[in-house]
Amino acid sequence: MPYCVLFDRIASNFQIFELRGTTYQKLSEDRLWVDALEIGLGVWLGDFSGDVRQWLRCYDAEGNWIPTLEEQRQQAEDQRQHAEEQRQQAEQRVI
Repeated sequence: MPYCVLFDRIASNFQIFELRGTTYQKLSEDRLWVDALEIGLGVWLGDFSGDVRQWLRCYDAEGNWIPTLEEQRQQAEDQRQHAEEQRQQAEQRVI
């Protein structure tokens, strides 16, 4: 296993270790990109299920946090509402 990641949610402590030879060496980075998985891991400060604190979270190749299921649902609802507003505005222009 080339990396070991430790995250203490109580202390909000995030540590990354890389295997070098037969021992793990602590890295100073606050994010870890894993080429083989094409995904990164880092600490995000935000609201998840009503609990605001630091969370261990995945990010994509552009550095964007990967949306949670709750965020995906909210984005879909926002898009639906926006489309409905545009439809209503178009109807009003026709009248």
